[in-house]
Amino acid sequence: MADTRGAGFSLDLHWVAGHEGATWNELTDARAKQAAQGYSSHSALLPGVLRAPSLKGKLPASKSAVLQQQRADLHKQWTTEWMSSPRYGKLRTFVPSLPYKGFLELTASRSKAASAAIFRFRTRHTPLNQHLHRIGSAETPLCPGCLDGDETVQHFIYECPEYDQARQALRRAAGRAFYSMAYLLSDKKGTRHFLQFLRATGRIQMDPRAQPRR
Repeated sequence: MADTRGAGFSLDLHWVAGHEGATWNELTDARAKQAAQGYSSHSALLPGVLRAPSLKGKLPASKSAVLQQQRADLHKQWTTEWMSSPRYGKLRTFVPSLPYKGFLELTASRSKAASAAIFRFRTRHTPLNQHLHRIGSAETPLCPGCLDGDETVQHFIYECPEYDQARQALRRAAGRAFYSMAYLLSDKKGTRHFLQFLRATGRIQMDPRAQPRR
């Protein structure tokens, strides 16, 4: 700045608490993003060094901008492929907003067995007969508790009379959210009530030393 003295202009410095809401900063950010996407001013308006023949009319690419754009493109491609997957529809029942990044936070204080149980019920890959029969690990898909229907997740949580007592406790704890699987399998309090229900039924092995009830 010392070299600018007497150069015919003045320079004022103003301290700004962050960049949010600073008009010229917002404008600069917008122009920088346009440049990162390949937009540029007319060559006649560019400084001489940027009009050099070696540049062939293009600004040099920013490595960080290229990496940022690549990550954005990959994320967009992944999201498109994921939403076309049949698994997307199943998980969306429990987590309306996908991709979902809160599972680690949801299970951070849970044991490995409890975290696995939540994940299995959300994906329907449960140690219940309907799934076990589908993968060839059970002779029948019928519920062993009542023998009155396939042992699906819906049947196990809401229908089988074998677990009425545990279900009533779950209903009291969950209140109006009892019929929401999104609450039982995605909410912090809901998963706690659901895990208590699983332990009460004795159907799912939660303790590695215990054996599930058949």
